Amino acid sequence: MFTIMLWVFFQTLNTQEPRWKLESSLIGTNPGMGFRPHPPGENVESTLIWYNGSNSENFQYWIDALNSFLEVYRKPGLTPGRGQNIYNCDYDRPPSRGQVCDVDVKNWHPCTKENSFNYHKSGPCIFLKLNKILPFLVEFLVLNHWNLSRVRQELDVFEKFDERMNK
Repeated sequence: MFTIMLWVFFQTLNTQEPRWKLESSLIGTNPGMGFRPHPPGENVESTLIWYNGSNSENFQYWIDALNSFLEVYRKPGLTPGRGQNIYNCDYDRPPSRGQVCDVDVKNWHPCTKENSFNYHKSGPCIFLKLNKILPFLVEFLVLNHWNLSRVRQELDVFEKFDERMNK
């Protein structure tokens, strides 16, 4: 009986897009952003990534976590649909509906498996992960003169801070 109920439930699911969208969904209209690698299970409440860069055993967990996260990009057969919807995109050739761009993770130097994601140089790579919101409609922000001058002031402050930090 349970198997039949489960089968009926799965027949109601749409594999292309979620049933609840935008305001009706749990995350609403705000895209969520996460990061990888996640901390170990025993430290799951923390968002801190800490390690000793001179001890490879100390940062191996972070490398393994990133390898696991990026495995689906290295082996397209692991993606939903076994990678049949992967398309070689370019800025001039976007994917058509239902397709996704092929991503070559080997081009992300220094953030590559071969380079231990730069953890050995105390410059760890961290990947940001955005949740997809369907149907996402871009709302353009129109800056008036006042806003634009304020943005310029804030950029000046940031540039001065950046100059001091890079001395």
